[in-house]
Amino acid sequence: MKKVIYLVVLLSQIFLTQDLQVKISESSIQNLFNSLAHARYFSYGKADLGGVVTFYNFKATGMSLDIQPNNLFTATFYASMHAEFNPGPISFSYTAENLSLTISGSINLEAAAQGYKIRFTPLSFINPGGWFGNALNHSTSGIVASLPEISTTVNATLLPGIVSNYFTSTAPVLSTNNNEVILSLNLVQGPRYYTITNEVNQNWNLGFIDHEENNSYVRYNSPKTFEWYQGEVHRVQSPFKLIDDSNGKNLYNGWYNQHEDRQAEIAFQRIEIPIGPEDGIMKAKFKPANRIQLNNVLEGNSVGGTVTYDSYTSSSIDDYDFYHATNVHALGTTVPSGTYNTSWYFQNWSDGHPTAQRGIVLNTDINLTAYHKGIQLSNNQETYSNNGQQHFVRVKNSLLYSTYVSMDKLFVESKMPSVPWALMWVMLLRRAVQKP
Repeated sequence: MKKVIYLVVLLSQIFLTQDLQVKISESSIQNLFNSLAHARYFSYGKADLGGVVTFYNFKATGMSLDIQPNNLFTATFYASMHAEFNPGPISFSYTAENLSLTISGSINLEAAAQGYKIRFTPLSFINPGGWFGNALNHSTSGIVASLPEISTTVNATLLPGIVSNYFTSTAPVLSTNNNEVILSLNLVQGPRYYTITNEVNQNWNLGFIDHEENNSYVRYNSPKTFEWYQGEVHRVQSPFKLIDDSNGKNLYNGWYNQHEDRQAEIAFQRIEIPIGPEDGIMKAKFKPANRIQLNNVLEGNSVGGTVTYDSYTSSSIDDYDFYHATNVHALGTTVPSGTYNTSWYFQNWSDGHPTAQRGIVLNTDINLTAYHKGIQLSNNQETYSNNGQQHFVRVKNSLLYSTYVSMDKLFVESKMPSVPWALMWVMLLRRAVQKP
């Protein structure tokens, strides 16, 4: 019957990260074995064996321990041994010193009251030979059957029952390497804390964020910290394209995590967050922006045609883009021929720029109007009135000229028979200033 000793094992290292590991060093366990050897715990004797040897005793004086992978160990005991021999009419004693005995065994985990204990169980030994080996291997008194198993004490069990509140299993996993016994437990997956926020010039306390709950979005003040669990997937969005702060307008510029990695959107300003093992931050970033307003005015204060800002074209533009001190953006304007049944010619932008296609730097708010001149049209109501300021001239080849004033300019148009009127040239009028 194997004897059992219960003792408290000193835990040399405890690591608490995602998993908990209790590591018991080889040296700590060897110190315990040595203490037992010096206390003569491993010493024992046997009498009334029958046969030649009538009595022997074994006294261990020290040991060395080798913990090995795959939950195995080897222990070498250093000992002396005394035996009484009775081969016949003559009996005698024999004592052997500096003997060694190597035992191999397994390291196991066993349930104990409210916890677990580690058990070192001897399984075999290397027979040193001779009478010493024969005595040790005696069927009724071999050391393999007599050496103790070692575990933690029942009154101070390793990993008490409270761990079931924090770990996925109450049963730890035992493993060994070349110098340690290791017990491992996986933590119960608690909540991961995700902070969802807008960010304007490193300020988070602006605007709102939306979180999808039961197929609809619930609005929260920014920032908002949520408790989510690993494996879940959550959707959030920043509901506004623009956010105001003390410096003006700020335009949405994408979602970023705590590592400043830009996140892919599933819809405009909306992302999906798969929850992993770590806490996280998701920031909807906003950058300073300026307003860009573009429109066409056709002669006679009509509207028509299109304006273009970079690659975006519309009948008019009123939008925001990111501020930049030097970046040049492309502007353009066009009015198709036939609009209002006439042809149109670009005159100028409201800031005086003379070409329809141009560039601008959006370092401030910009509001520009493109003016277009229509054939046989004027913004001067007297141009086509009776006795107005329009004049016609016909030359011998039937070429007809028309001159009139519009938009503070003198226009000259020409027309051949069966051919529409066409603009020939334009002259800026210089108004006379009456001297006092």
